[in-house]
Amino acid sequence: MRERTIRSTVIGIALSMMVVLFPCFAQAKQPEPSCQCVEGEEPLSMNYGEHTIDCQIADPTDTDKFSFYGVVGDEIRVIVSRTSGNLYPRLEIWDPDDQKIVDEWDPFDVAVDATLVKTGAYLIAVSDNPLDYTGEYNLQLEKIPPVFAPPGIPYDSPESDEIDLDTDMDFFVFEGANGANIRLVVSRASGNLYPRLEVWDPDGQKIVDEWDPFDVSVEETLAKTGTYVMAVSDQPLDYTGAYEAEIHCLTGPCPQPPVQPDVSGCIRERGQPLVGKRVKLIPRRGDAMRTKTDQYGKYEFFDIPSGRFTVKFRHSKQ
Repeated sequence: MRERTIRSTVIGIALSMMVVLFPCFAQAKQPEPSCQCVEGEEPLSMNYGEHTIDCQIADPTDTDKFSFYGVVGDEIRVIVSRTSGNLYPRLEIWDPDDQKIVDEWDPFDVAVDATLVKTGAYLIAVSDNPLDYTGEYNLQLEKIPPVFAPPGIPYDSPESDEIDLDTDMDFFVFEGANGANIRLVVSRASGNLYPRLEVWDPDGQKIVDEWDPFDVSVEETLAKTGTYVMAVSDQPLDYTGAYEAEIHCLTGPCPQPPVQPDVSGCIRERGQPLVGKRVKLIPRRGDAMRTKTDQYGKYEFFDIPSGRFTVKFRHSKQ
């Protein structure tokens, strides 16, 4: 076992003073799992949230097959994006009873939204529509909302992330109240990203779908109270880049700003967050306080008396 000790001093008597020991400059990136295409091992099984790598139509008459398990009511998005060659991607999907439910093609990219009406194994096929061309492509399978718990985006606090694959979708959640008038902004920070902003209400109804070559700014009066889902992606499905997303409440029942911790920090090892680590704060006077790091390696302590204190955590290398 190895004990690491961090020491700091709070100066003054104001309890609202925040001292950051190891600053959390950015949250960990959202999960972007992938699966590798292997010729002859079809259909390739995929899960929601995955994208393919090393997929290609090597012969004009070739058809690549994939499978996934879906449940009645799942809202899905399936994207095929050409990355090289002259491929005119064609996307077909069959339900568990072998009924074709999707058959779409495009000279560059295909994106299809669908609501599943059956539970079971679905089949996806990707091919060239005129059967004349070849090329490489990305296939992305998404569920809306996603299967993982998206990070929350607080009001008046910009979040930065990156679309690093042309078919990528980044999800966030935020809390909204009936009657609140809010402004949502997504601005391109680097790359050639054409930011697309989508928002779904607590009942899963899409209420925003806007894009712009540079920045998107939308004002919306919320009609429901609850958790909203927000997605950022590239509109033409061709570009990547970094972006900054933020939400502001303008009028109506706006949420109160969150209480800021007196002491906070992040614990990382080789750039990776240490999750679920016990952290102890020992003041010069009074009882010790304890907490655990979250999924980003962050810890927080509130209501710390002014004075000298020590923060300790234990971590053993495997």
